[in-house]
Amino acid sequence: MGRLIKRTSAETATLRKRGEGNKWCYLCYQNKLLTEFHKDKSSTTGRAKNCKKCANEVMVELRSTPTGAETNRKNVAKWREANPEKQSALNEAKREKYNSCEEYSQTYRKRAVLKYGISIEEYDRMLEAQGNVCAICKLPERATNKRSGRVHNLAVDHCHDSGKVRGLLCSNCNTAIGLLKENADLFQSAVNYLKENN
Repeated sequence: MGRLIKRTSAETATLRKRGEGNKWCYLCYQNKLLTEFHKDKSSTTGRAKNCKKCANEVMVELRSTPTGAETNRKNVAKWREANPEKQSALNEAKREKYNSCEEYSQTYRKRAVLKYGISIEEYDRMLEAQGNVCAICKLPERATNKRSGRVHNLAVDHCHDSGKVRGLLCSNCNTAIGLLKENADLFQSAVNYLKENN
């Protein structure tokens, strides 16, 4: 990552001589346009300390650890609870932005890149290898967005202990795995129960 770059104080001083509309990133040690930084009202420049690229890399690294992922979930939940109106406005903006199935699909795949560490190409290859159907029930996704009516993308299924991506599942199968706590013994017990009582 950029923050690992080491420079002499003279090199740093030279690089930090920025032009109008530029800002210094403290992780990759580069001058970049202000538009390459997230907005931050607490900053004197109105922009975050680190550029978007470095900030995203830090978040991916943080979310890759169980502790970091849990901390992130708690922080997000806390912010949503404290800012219901802002969250509602964000949700509405997203609904307006994703006004086509293709846009929505593309956005989900981009999120999968950050959340699960796979590329959009890898997601599409997995989808093609599965024949565009769920890896368990072998059926296409049927769940739809209640507001827009769009059919959801197949969900990325992963091991919550190792983080390994296992495949793409429909909403029903993905939920079922979660409800049975990803425990193979529980699944086998359910199979035995159904066989014995049919």
